[in-house]
Amino acid sequence: MAANQFENDRFKPKVSTDEWSRVRDGVHAYGDRLLEWQGKERLVKTHRALQGRPEQLIYRIGLAMNQIQARYHDSLFVCGGQGRLLSERVVAVYLGRPKQNKYPPESNKSRIIRAKNENHISHEVFQNLVKLNNFGNRVDHDDLLDLKPFEKAEIVDAAYIVSKWVLENNGPRISHNVNIQQPQLKSGTSVFLRTWLGCYIDVQGDEDNNNVRANWNEHGLWQWLRIEKCDPDASNIIKTGDRVALRAHNDKYVAVGTEEDDSFGLIANWFDPGYRVGSATNFIIENEDSTRNRTIESGDVIFLKSDAAVETGANGNYIEFNDGGIRGRTQSNTRSEGAQLVVEFARE
Repeated sequence: MAANQFENDRFKPKVSTDEWSRVRDGVHAYGDRLLEWQGKERLVKTHRALQGRPEQLIYRIGLAMNQIQARYHDSLFVCGGQGRLLSERVVAVYLGRPKQNKYPPESNKSRIIRAKNENHISHEVFQNLVKLNNFGNRVDHDDLLDLKPFEKAEIVDAAYIVSKWVLENNGPRISHNVNIQQPQLKSGTSVFLRTWLGCYIDVQGDEDNNNVRANWNEHGLWQWLRIEKCDPDASNIIKTGDRVALRAHNDKYVAVGTEEDDSFGLIANWFDPGYRVGSATNFIIENEDSTRNRTIESGDVIFLKSDAAVETGANGNYIEFNDGGIRGRTQSNTRSEGAQLVVEFARE
């Protein structure tokens, strides 16, 4: 984040650097928490899935505040332009993005007025949004007066007021997206599965080594898996109790061996997902509290129980990893610490 001190400039805004930074970081962190699917640690951002949604816009309000602070001493153009962008994002939080096919396009000032008339924003916020819009227009319209150095202080004060208001009044006032939900696990979702050791399940996938292990604490090609629902329905949402298959990067499916020939070791050497009861590639997915039909989100603790045929000896046993670098096995029907897996959605 920008560290410039407003107090060191000849033209000081009314708001202090500390007050500004608290709001800037608060707005950024609020949007950032919603932009990122979180479990026990920060996960990859999904900007495409959230394009134009309030959480993304709130996140970008924080980015605009950061740019204004970073260039406060040396660029009126950046301060004015980012101030106008900030005003556009604030309005879009409550009205949604402007319609692309509308002609003539609705101006930002018209949208600010509409947001006020529809009671989305307070009168003070309305006044400061208009001010930011007008300052922004003056940096790139040749027929308008150029910004004066002392006016950058007004830009900072106006941006602070509206950003603070958004931070304190988002939630129920976001009329077009009241319920912000985390994405749910669906058939075809790319994931990484983290073991209790902190390492991720991996499949090297060459002819000599198709074993399924947990060697490294990283997201790479070998750690990439795709979860497929064996009994797909209209929604394709995967819930606790569903049968699933795991496809590795080499397009082969994870399967369990037998007690006789493989000591129940996991191996990725099946091209056929075997969407049928009793297949060695099928697993029952369970969440931590065993609640049936519960949806699964990134960051959830899950267990995978083999649905292989009874005669294999692995039926009802859980995938588990009991030591780093050791091959995963299905030798126990107990949900032990070694059977815990944290599901993390991968970047698509």
